[in-house]
Amino acid sequence: GRNPGLTDREQRILQMLSATHLSQREIGRELGVSFNTIKSHVKATYIKLGATSREEASQIARNLGLI
Repeated sequence: GRNPGLTDREQRILQMLSATHLSQREIGRELGVSFNTIKSHVKATYIKLGATSREEASQIARNLGLI
């Protein structure tokens, strides 16, 4: 698939957002980073994908073959 410029960390978070029902706070705990860091990565990911929600980001990522 075509990667719209996502970093490795953004891709990992996107995979976790899409494959689990973990909250952003829980994803931060899993990855050992702060909630604010996760929020920043999620915001950047949404912008790069042109998404406004977790569900929309997941669908776009599936369409692009990213997940």
